[in-house]
Amino acid sequence: MKKLTLYLFLAAILMTGCAQMHAQSQRAALEREIADSRQQCESLMADPALNPIRDKVALFNTEQQTFAMRTNTDYVSSEEKSAIALWAQKRDQCQLIERPMWAKAPPQIAAVANAARQLTDSMIAELYLGRITYGELANRRVKNAAEVRTTLANIQQALAVHNQQAQFQAQQLANQAIANWNAQMQTQALQQMQRQRQMSSPVRDTINCTSNQLGSYTYTNCY
Repeated sequence: MKKLTLYLFLAAILMTGCAQMHAQSQRAALEREIADSRQQCESLMADPALNPIRDKVALFNTEQQTFAMRTNTDYVSSEEKSAIALWAQKRDQCQLIERPMWAKAPPQIAAVANAARQLTDSMIAELYLGRITYGELANRRVKNAAEVRTTLANIQQALAVHNQQAQFQAQQLANQAIANWNAQMQTQALQQMQRQRQMSSPVRDTINCTSNQLGSYTYTNCY
């Protein structure tokens, strides 16, 4: 089966609910919102300032990763670090663009997608700090994306049943995935990357980590 990006997966979830609950005009509006969000994020990643790393990382989604990216044994060079930092910044901007769209998804699905994005952010921080190679980043992202697709599909299947037990099962699936990714997330790497970005940039931005509750489980979100 063809791999789905998070955009396509979210579209499938929202369109299903939209078809059941809303008129055709509202469904069309939702389709436009999803397409517009994707276009805005793609435009952010088209910035020529990202060209130094464009052939080394998949800027927008893992489906763009090539064999060369997955087998690249290079560590980030000092010249490429500014492009990596800019990429991280544009990913944050894209998240803000997508936030209203994800707010319409079931909370378990939104929480899983957010936790997975945070894990990818920490991987990018490790790349920036020279702890992993480009190839290691690419292969970790492939693994993470596969886990996300499986988890979201299982949650969607549980939620489709529309009863209390199914809701509990969906939450447990989300909790398990989030706990796994939180255990892998390198929060210190994110903070160290942010400090280095602050030292090299006249614009002083900060990183914050907050805790959020999903049922009985607490997960960490850094931004």
